[in-house]
Amino acid sequence: MALQRAAGNRAVASLLGRPAVQRAMAVPAVQGTAQLRQRARDKLNAVHDVLARMGPGIPGPNFQLLLTVTNYKTASPAYTQLAANGDIQVTLEKWYLRGSSIGEIVGLCCHELGVHELADKLLSPAERGLEANAGTADEQVPGTAFGMRPGRTFRLGAYTGAADPRQLDHVNIARFASPRRQVYEDTMVSAGDAIDATAGISLDEKRERHLELVKTFLFDVARIIVTDDGGPEATFANRDAITEVMLAYRRQLIATHRQAHPWIASPVVRLMRPGEVLGKLVDFAWHFVTG
Repeated sequence: MALQRAAGNRAVASLLGRPAVQRAMAVPAVQGTAQLRQRARDKLNAVHDVLARMGPGIPGPNFQLLLTVTNYKTASPAYTQLAANGDIQVTLEKWYLRGSSIGEIVGLCCHELGVHELADKLLSPAERGLEANAGTADEQVPGTAFGMRPGRTFRLGAYTGAADPRQLDHVNIARFASPRRQVYEDTMVSAGDAIDATAGISLDEKRERHLELVKTFLFDVARIIVTDDGGPEATFANRDAITEVMLAYRRQLIATHRQAHPWIASPVVRLMRPGEVLGKLVDFAWHFVTG
């Protein structure tokens, strides 16, 4: 599948051969911030700035991305809904905001958009049909899809319906030829471009946000493919394989995007240590209990 990528925020608009028509994702003020301490508010304001910068390059039709903070203390750090008018509602848990960096929160928002509702908007009926048909049988996914050497494969189980503990969108991004994963990847790259265009922060801060964004994306995809969208126990048990996929996929990302998006080849991304991401699970558990 040939993808025509353009520089800057037009990366997402060029997905899957679609015309790079500039539409608008408007991002109103975040709701529910009164319950947050100032440090968390400052992080959320920075996240809002990144998403707002992404907005003009997100393909349409026009819609609003509505961010809300809640303290329901569910185990999921965020969840997403599509409104009847086409707006996308992303609800972020307070405990996740407390324990996460700006780049990680942006990465989570990229997941909610690129894996879920934005992908649903962008995929054609034919592509959605391919997803449905692909989910009816087990699949051996070659590691080459993530930049690994030939010979490595990962088993992805058939989706069994509402009783399946996995999320269908997660299963679909792990497939070998996944247009949904490409939407996710290009959404992440667009967020990195927005961080790169942010004024008033140091180069070191930009690099830190880029690093956390890319690590969040790589860990997310690697965890899903290695564990077949398993939970924390499967994640810890397979941490070496997850690290291996992250490193290989990182090399592939750099090779694919470095010309149009030089930030992705910065030293902090090229030299990242993915094992640090696994330690965040302990931090998240603590903030969930105390949040």
